[in-house]
Amino acid sequence: MPYLTIKAHLRGTPERFTILRDAMLSATKVYNGLIFHLRQEYQQHGKVCYSASHLNRIARQLPRHKELYSDVVDTTRQEVRWAFQAFFQKRKHDKQARPPGFRKKTRLSPLRYSHPNNGSIKVIHKRGMTYLRISLGTTRKDGVRRLVFRLHTRPNVDLSQLKNVQIIYDTHTRDFQARLVVEVDVPDKSGEATVGVDIGEDWLIAADFCDGSRYLVCGRLLKATRRYWQKVRAKVKPPSQDHPMMSRRYRQIARKEARQITHALHIASRRFVDVCADKGVGTIILGDLTGIRQRIAYGTRMNQRLHAWPYARLRAMIEYKATLLGIKVKVVCEKYTSQTCPQCGIRKKSNRKHRGWYSCCCGFEGQADLVGAFNIHQKVSGIPSSGRSARPVVLVFDHHTVHEATSSREAA
Repeated sequence: MPYLTIKAHLRGTPERFTILRDAMLSATKVYNGLIFHLRQEYQQHGKVCYSASHLNRIARQLPRHKELYSDVVDTTRQEVRWAFQAFFQKRKHDKQARPPGFRKKTRLSPLRYSHPNNGSIKVIHKRGMTYLRISLGTTRKDGVRRLVFRLHTRPNVDLSQLKNVQIIYDTHTRDFQARLVVEVDVPDKSGEATVGVDIGEDWLIAADFCDGSRYLVCGRLLKATRRYWQKVRAKVKPPSQDHPMMSRRYRQIARKEARQITHALHIASRRFVDVCADKGVGTIILGDLTGIRQRIAYGTRMNQRLHAWPYARLRAMIEYKATLLGIKVKVVCEKYTSQTCPQCGIRKKSNRKHRGWYSCCCGFEGQADLVGAFNIHQKVSGIPSSGRSARPVVLVFDHHTVHEATSSREAA
């Protein structure tokens, strides 16, 4: 069963948030206390025992652990264990690697509840509103054992299959939020139709459906957004080795850019997955672009574009949106798919002409990204090619959705 993470804002009285803040500071104290003892062990013996029983013995000696629910202490202990595992893994290749560091004393560490069935968290529906009750330590000095907050989230959210909750403090918005992980029931999609997808930069999504239809989603809006914010960022003093902290204006630019890019990716992925559902697609075949930034070096300007290319985020959005609709997603290697002719099978890099146009000596011509999508599609489905390509449906962005291009100039 797939899982979905739902973001919600917490609403309550200032007194409750004061208690919540104190509990999150206690989690920071417990984390730093565990790190301190393990660092001492490493300095004395050159090795560390980070088993659950050993960390529990250390945690029971810390004065603030009684102010937290046992579930929160266990998840904090697990964070310390992961930190030292990563350290020793890095130590194998880098002898200069340093043990995990401490968190700032003023940092509000997340409160993680991973076992909702034991009563640590509970969702309450009352008078058309949804409330979240979280448990705290049983021996707190103030005597508070539970806190209740109203959840402010999107409507029609089903929290009946809640699996875990994470309470965090967003330093950007200065707001307390909850990350609710719920198990989702998905419909049984047994469709036999398939679609091959090539994720690109100029053309964000190039899709080849088994019924012969083809879709292109223009990615020029994302490129324009990136270029605009790069020009704005160039007028602001960037972080340096002497001043590694980003300025408030620099962080503001990064947040605005991220929000706009994320919004556009959600629009594109949602429209594409809805089209797949309407066509009865049961399997989406994606090309694997993992490590493309390390494999390709085109110079400073092109490398900057490649590193700003959000292909992994788009792939993740397509995967989870398709999974919620019961559509399977397969990832295959896309090596040489945009250089191979679908008609004669000749692989030649020079067949890719100007502006992404593909032309082969056998007479086949077509859009290069659609050629890649067809070859990706053929790897799994085995669909034979006649060498003909249907006129693609070109989708372009506006402010809130994507729509079919009404002219060739708009598509370009």
